[in-house]
Amino acid sequence: MNVLQTIDLKKYYGSEPNVTRALDGDTADERFIDEIVEMLALEDRLMNMPNNLSGGQMRVAIARCLVEEGKREKEAEDHDMAF
Repeated sequence: MNVLQTIDLKKYYGSEPNVTRALDGDTADERFIDEIVEMLALEDRLMNMPNNLSGGQMRVAIARCLVEEGKREKEAEDHDMAF
C-alpha cells in the first residue's frame, strides 16, 4: 500500500480515531496497535489532531496503513482456518 496515495485522514478526527477507523468497529489486537503507536512515537500524542504534530499527518497515516494491513492479514488467516 502506498501511504502517500492513501493519506486520507479525517480532518476533524484526532490521531487515535484516524489510526483505528480502519477497524470499522471490529475488536482490535490492542498489543499490535500499541506497538505501532510506540514505534511511531505517537503514544503521548493520540489525543492531538494530526496536523498539530511534527510530521504527524504522515506518522498517523503510516500507523493507519499498518493497522489496515494487520487487519487484512488477520482476516486472511481466519478465512484460511475456516476451510
